[in-house]
Amino acid sequence: MGCWNCLFRSYMIIALTVNVLMVPLLIVGFIFIYSNLSGEIRIYATVLFLATWLQMMLTILFAQQYQIVGDVLRIWMNHKSLEFYERRCQCCGVLGPDDYKLGDLNIPKSCYKNGSEMEEDLYRSGCSTHSIKPSSPIIQVISFVIQYVLVICIKVFLIILLRSKTQRTSMWSERRAEMFGSVKN
Repeated sequence: MGCWNCLFRSYMIIALTVNVLMVPLLIVGFIFIYSNLSGEIRIYATVLFLATWLQMMLTILFAQQYQIVGDVLRIWMNHKSLEFYERRCQCCGVLGPDDYKLGDLNIPKSCYKNGSEMEEDLYRSGCSTHSIKPSSPIIQVISFVIQYVLVICIKVFLIILLRSKTQRTSMWSERRAEMFGSVKN
């Protein structure tokens, strides 16, 4: 992304990092389960739950329209190029192409359709009035649903593992011990 100091860019980097880190996290979980490490699985399930929750929050964030007015104003005030938003949103300047004219600046090619620099191809609306529309978050939603199912499966596996490690005594085992005697070491 060619956007200087954009919050949208920061959100995208965080989301990408979380998604990349989920792969090794899931692999570690399978190793813990295969090795029957109940203490580690308990900690792992908590970490997996938190990572999945963070991914869900980012998915909800990306499902909303992102208002770019804050980013556009920050970029403009720091005298950086609005080219990223001008090309993506088909807009020009903060409030319109007059922003460049008032600042004695040349209107950049990114303010024109296909960079033609022809007056009829000039975008008239300012970038602060636009928002970035989300892409379809279906894959992301499916991803964190699968991860929540995985967390639940790990918790169930952990409960079964812990129950199988504890010895249970029943009325029948106590009676059998009384009748036949039990050998205690």
